[in-house]
Amino acid sequence: MKIAEVALDIPVRKTFSYLVPDDFAIVPGRRVLVSFGKARKRGWIIGEGSPVQGQKYKNIIKAYDEGSLVPGRVISIAQWISDMHLTSTGRVLGTISGDLSLKKTEEAVSQVAVSRQETITFREGPFDTVAKDIENGSLRILVEFGSDRKQDFFVDAARYASGSALFIFARLKDAARVYKRIANEFPGRVVLFTGDMNRTEKTANWIRMLQEEKLIVVGTRLALFAPVSDLSLIVIDEPEDFAHKEKKSPRYHAREVAAHISESENVPLVLTTFQPDLAEIKMVQDGALVLRKIAECALPAVIVTKLERGWEKQVLSSVSRHLVERTMLEGKRVVLIHNRKEYAKLVICRECGWLFTCERCGNLVVPVSERQAKCKLDDVIFQIPTACPSCGKKKIKVAKPGLGKIKATIESAYQDVPVITYTAGPFPVFEKAGIIIGTQALEGVLDEIQPAIVVFLNADFLAARSSFQSEERFFILVQRIRKKIFQSGTAIILQTHNPALQVYRFLASGNPGEYYQHELEIRKGLGFPPFGTIIRISASGKNAESCMSRVIESLQNYGDIYEEDKTEKRMLSILWKVPDKQRAIYMLSELLQTQKIRNISIDIDSQF
Repeated sequence: MKIAEVALDIPVRKTFSYLVPDDFAIVPGRRVLVSFGKARKRGWIIGEGSPVQGQKYKNIIKAYDEGSLVPGRVISIAQWISDMHLTSTGRVLGTISGDLSLKKTEEAVSQVAVSRQETITFREGPFDTVAKDIENGSLRILVEFGSDRKQDFFVDAARYASGSALFIFARLKDAARVYKRIANEFPGRVVLFTGDMNRTEKTANWIRMLQEEKLIVVGTRLALFAPVSDLSLIVIDEPEDFAHKEKKSPRYHAREVAAHISESENVPLVLTTFQPDLAEIKMVQDGALVLRKIAECALPAVIVTKLERGWEKQVLSSVSRHLVERTMLEGKRVVLIHNRKEYAKLVICRECGWLFTCERCGNLVVPVSERQAKCKLDDVIFQIPTACPSCGKKKIKVAKPGLGKIKATIESAYQDVPVITYTAGPFPVFEKAGIIIGTQALEGVLDEIQPAIVVFLNADFLAARSSFQSEERFFILVQRIRKKIFQSGTAIILQTHNPALQVYRFLASGNPGEYYQHELEIRKGLGFPPFGTIIRISASGKNAESCMSRVIESLQNYGDIYEEDKTEKRMLSILWKVPDKQRAIYMLSELLQTQKIRNISIDIDSQF
């Protein structure tokens, strides 16, 4: 009797045993179709099992592949993710390769064909310092750019790699742009691999990565699982970007997966960024990362200006208005950033600028009646206070400073200046546009706009929210913009109701080190990331409440329970702040196993 262990794309954290013929090749990573209850499910062979006497086994219905479609090293990564995120290996494999075609491949994927045999000579360039670090034994390197010389750096990194190299980007637009540049330098060696590709193209590229060596793989987080056999370098661009995090369970982050691959396979990992986050700074301080700075230069000034009362009517403060008008007279472009679309409503205090945010997630709430507001993310209704919780004044009002209203106001004030709006997608071609209004998505197209001034119309919408990471995210955003528009005479203006907010002071001073030191001291005292970990634990289904009660009772002695949230969707969630992530995951895993709780999912550093 011959038994194959199969991982299925279901939440249950175990493999299942199936009977196979004696001539059936049990190859890890081979996809099969099996019966599961009354349904048929696709699975991945993990290995050969041992038959249990008296046990009845179902037969594997069919195999989709002649050999292994998912190599052993990728299966190992999937098993590590399943252990870290308390989900099944099959669910992770489904995320990685579930979209690949189920048609049998005609060629044997176990045979490797070398795509390029020529020797590539490494020449000195932006990557030179990093190359020396790698040769001296450094495996994890953080590269901070003072200006946009990244593309030259990526080309040099591709030239340096002795085997296959992975270049991982947070956004498809950036991956496509770098792919085009590197493909011109290394024709025939470059593969684009992203989750947005169609099934046929994705499968063809997957097979190619299985068969060839010395490839340069460019893509989004899915490309981390490229099935190459000769991985020699991983580059993650802007690793602190939230887009590097998987949107559905398991909610892994590209940076943590890349770090695991680097450690387990002894592969150099290079993180490239315009501005590190606090986690990366702490890793540098702890010696886990080597920091290198490239292309440093003088950055645009940051000007903090107080918003006058009734700012929604004029949009620009007197200081901003003066600088914007001077810029337009010089024939240069102006960018206005505001993170509220169309005519969105806000609850705001006219006296101090306090904004009504969700007590649970920190997002801005939207008024749904005269006395009630709703958080769309958590689907919770709140009562609008009569007095401001911040200043105590009874000057709460509903404002409508969305992009639609702002555009109308600007067009009325500057009738001879072409004004356009942008929120996402390709940048519209308006060569004569003088003012561009949009959300923070404008950061991704600043190289196409080349503005002389960037104005945050109300910086408090981003920096002064209740999430403990709001100031950090805003600091990184402004610093990235400064490095993308570093031409002479440029400036960034922060309009705010709270000029004394410390993050504004640090930005205006132009000394990031002071901000990092200040914020790290606060986080350390509170035990917040990067000195601890916050894990969101969610229970769903009709037994969610009883399951969560057992979880809370068992875990509250190790870490703090910060949030308990019940929504109309039968989802109960808590935030568990713990000092040691590995120990916390082990404790939670043991709890779920011993108490047989299955309808639980987790999100590590959910506030990331």
